[in-house]
Amino acid sequence: MLHRTTSNNIYKRFLLFSLFILITILVLRCLETLTVFSHGDALYYHLPFAKVLAETGSYSNAIRNVCGSLQTGAIEILFSIPALLSVNPLTIQISSQLIHFSLGMLLAAGLFFYYFSKINLPIALLSAISALTIAKGTDFFLYAKSDGTVASFSLLTIMLIINDNFLASIKGKWRSIFIGCLLGLIPVIKISGLFVIVPFGIYYIIKERRNPSRIFITTFFGLLFISPIIIRNYYFIKSPFFPGLLSIFPGEASEQVRNWYLKSLSSSLTFSSVREILKDFFLGKAFFVLTIPACFYGIKKKYQSNHIFYISLSILALYLIANGGVPSERFFFTCYFLNIYYLSQFLIESKLNIKYQYFILLLLILADSKIDKSLKRVRNSLFKKYTTNKEMIRDKIPLTRIWDSIKENNSLILSDQFSQYHYAPDGTKIHFPQCNNKTEFLFSCKSENDILRLKDYDYFILARSYKNDCYNYIQDNATLIETINQYRIYKK
Repeated sequence: MLHRTTSNNIYKRFLLFSLFILITILVLRCLETLTVFSHGDALYYHLPFAKVLAETGSYSNAIRNVCGSLQTGAIEILFSIPALLSVNPLTIQISSQLIHFSLGMLLAAGLFFYYFSKINLPIALLSAISALTIAKGTDFFLYAKSDGTVASFSLLTIMLIINDNFLASIKGKWRSIFIGCLLGLIPVIKISGLFVIVPFGIYYIIKERRNPSRIFITTFFGLLFISPIIIRNYYFIKSPFFPGLLSIFPGEASEQVRNWYLKSLSSSLTFSSVREILKDFFLGKAFFVLTIPACFYGIKKKYQSNHIFYISLSILALYLIANGGVPSERFFFTCYFLNIYYLSQFLIESKLNIKYQYFILLLLILADSKIDKSLKRVRNSLFKKYTTNKEMIRDKIPLTRIWDSIKENNSLILSDQFSQYHYAPDGTKIHFPQCNNKTEFLFSCKSENDILRLKDYDYFILARSYKNDCYNYIQDNATLIETINQYRIYKK
C-alpha cells in the first residue's frame, strides 16, 4: 500500500512538473516569435510576396514581380492578411512569424497533447514538450516561412491515416475526403511537401487496399487540392513542380534560374553530405537516436508503431535521392514530428516500466532544448531599449540600411544579389537575374541592346565583381550613393 502511494505521488509530481515545463517553454517560444529575425528567405520573398499581393490586390502581379514568388504557397497568402491590415513592415513581419509558429510548432504540440492525452497523459506532455524543443533548425519554426506548417499538417495527416480512432467523428467518405485534401494541401504550402505525400500516399493505398472507393476519393481530392499550384507553375514558367525537378521539367526557366535552383535543390549526394544529413535526421533531438534500438526491438515484437518510423525513413530516402548533396535540417521537420510520434507510440505499445522512466525521458528531451539560448534571445531582443522602431530594425537587420539610400516609393531596382526587400519603400520592385528571365542579361551583358535595358531602372544594387559591359556602364554612368558591406548602391 505504501509503495502504491509513493508511486502515485511520484506520478503526480511528474505531471505537475512537466506541465510547468510545457507552459514555460510555450510562453518562451511565443516571446521568441516576437523577435525581429534577419533571416534572408523570409525577407526577400515570403514577406515581400504577401506585401505586394496586399498592395496591388493582384496575385499575378506578385508572382511576376517578386523574386522567389514561385516558391510561395498557401501560407504567404495568409501573410497578406496582416499586410492588408497594416502598412508597418515590422508589424507585418511579427504577425507573420506568429502565424507560422501557430500553424507549425504550436499546432504540432497541440496535436500531440490531444492525441495522447486520452491514452497516456505523461506521454502527451512529453511529446508536446518535444515538439516545442526541436534542437536542429529551431529558428526555422519561428521565421515568417512555411517549413513548420508543412511538418504540422503532415503530422495531422499521418495521424488520421494511421489511427482510425483519431478524430473519429470524421467517418467514411468524409474522412477520405479530408485526408485527400490534406495530402493535396501539403505541397501547396510548400512544394517540398512532395517528399512527404509520396510515402504517405503509398502507405494509405496499402492500408486501404481492400477499399478502392476510399482510395479513389482520397486521390481525387488530393489531385484537386494540389492542382492550383501545378497549374500556376506551368502557366508562369511551364515547369509544373518548380523549383523542383528542373532537370526533368526545365520549362521556360532561364539558364541562370536553372543553375541557381539545381545547385540548391537537385544536388547529387556525397559522402560528407550524407553524413551531415544523417546527423540532421537522427539528432533533430538527441533522443531520436533511440529510434534505432526501438526499431529493432519493434521488428522483433512486430509492433505496429514501427510503420511510423518506416515512413519517416522513406522521406529521408527520397530526399537523399532527389537532393542528397544539400544538407538542410528544415526539410526533415516532418521527420522530426514523425520520430516523436513513433517513439511515443513505441513507449505505449511496449509498456516498458522503468522506475522514473518519465523523469529520465524528460531529462533527455530537455538536454538539447537550448532554453538558455532562448532566454538570452528574449532578454536581448524584447528588453533592449531602442529610441525608435527604425533604430531596432537597423540593429537587428543591418542590411535594411540599404533603404536609407533608396527612399522613393515605386522605384524599379536591378540587383545581382538578394536583399531584405520586405523593408523597401512601398511599391518598390526589384529584379534579380537569379529569378527573372528578362534580367539574366546582367551577367552575360555584351551588346548595346543589353545596355539599353539598364535605362528602365532607377537604382542598381551590386554585390558582385563582374566585369562586363553592363557592370562597366553602371559604374561609369550611375552615381554611387552608398556602400554597405559588399553591397554598392547606384542611382541612375
